[in-house]
Amino acid sequence: MAVLHQLLPVRHSGAHRITIAGHTDNRPIRRLLYPSNWGLSSARTGSVVRYLEANGISSKRLSTLGHADTLPLASNQTAEGRAHNHQVELILEKAAPEACAKPRKAGGSPNT
Repeated sequence: MAVLHQLLPVRHSGAHRITIAGHTDNRPIRRLLYPSNWGLSSARTGSVVRYLEANGISSKRLSTLGHADTLPLASNQTAEGRAHNHQVELILEKAAPEACAKPRKAGGSPNT
């Protein structure tokens, strides 16, 4: 959680959207709580969302992606590689300016 704590200063700025992407290795998990790696990768992102919300980041700025084992960052052939694939990725994107986010009326400006 130390890395997440370093992200907290963005809570005072509405300038970034935060996408949280969860990853797993390719070994089947088959547990009651997480029947597949899809569930596990999604659960990892949910934990991060709850932490960020509890520390003042609006849920309107957050989105999640569960990748399971589809985008490995390292080889799944070794224990070290599989361990590296057990991770959550944070993607910061500049939010669209307010004027760009509002739908336009036909023939009008964004503020009409």
